[in-house]
Amino acid sequence: MTVEMKERIENKVIKSYAKQSLRTLLLAYKDLKDINYETLDDEFLEDDLILIGIAGIKDPLREEIPQAIIKCKEASITVRMVTGDNIDTAIAIAKDAGIIPKDYEHSEKSFVVMEGKNFRTYVNFRLS
Repeated sequence: MTVEMKERIENKVIKSYAKQSLRTLLLAYKDLKDINYETLDDEFLEDDLILIGIAGIKDPLREEIPQAIIKCKEASITVRMVTGDNIDTAIAIAKDAGIIPKDYEHSEKSFVVMEGKNFRTYVNFRLS
């Protein structure tokens, strides 16, 4: 796959799925005939794969989540979304849950929705 093809998949498919609260699964394979299985490593297995499809799966919010978010806000509890996932997926889920408004525009300086690595950096910085 060319760099342009990878960018197109990331920008057109993965981002589109993420904005719909979908997790992306890429299905690919590699022909392993005439391979010495004793010398295989992860890098070899993950390079030069043949793409056969891309799927989006949704893990729906539990029914009680939006009401729990409302109760937290009524109690003056600030709710944040921290994810190990794609930030766009986290934003979509946070909108569905009522953590952020539907018209929320994300900023890298925002602390409302953030990736786990940024959260850990921020928390570690504050604790030092």
